[in-house]
Amino acid sequence: MTIPGERRAARVLLLNQEQQLLLVRMQLDANTCWWILPGGGIRTGESALEAARRELLEETGISDAQFACCIWRRSVIVGYRETRFMQHEEIFLATTQKSKVAFTSLETEEARVLAELKWWNLEELEPIRPNLSPDNLAELVAELLASGPPATPLELTAAR
Repeated sequence: MTIPGERRAARVLLLNQEQQLLLVRMQLDANTCWWILPGGGIRTGESALEAARRELLEETGISDAQFACCIWRRSVIVGYRETRFMQHEEIFLATTQKSKVAFTSLETEEARVLAELKWWNLEELEPIRPNLSPDNLAELVAELLASGPPATPLELTAAR
């Protein structure tokens, strides 16, 4: 398979006071959805952390999240419509005291596919695992909560 391009992105593992994590439902068509961490592309001249903060605000309305560090990195082939590309992600840990979230400043294309924001307990993730990216997110978060953030970002090898 030929991958025509590459993209850098920043994502946020956002935890609330109850240690629930926030996921975004991406509805690609009537039959295809993914639950993903909030985040998106890194703009020219923007650091990964700046992109993570900007994307979190655009997608959730949260401006005062407490960011810890980059906890994970992964490279994943992303398919959207007829386009495929390699996406290199930096995933940051952040916490918030807020529970109310709402899409606030979505770009036109994002507004077409981002369908829902929802807080999840780890045990609730197993039924959506086939539509979760990364699919082993529950295990990764459980390890993070048990051991704390890694000294250096872990390279994730999840298939999606």
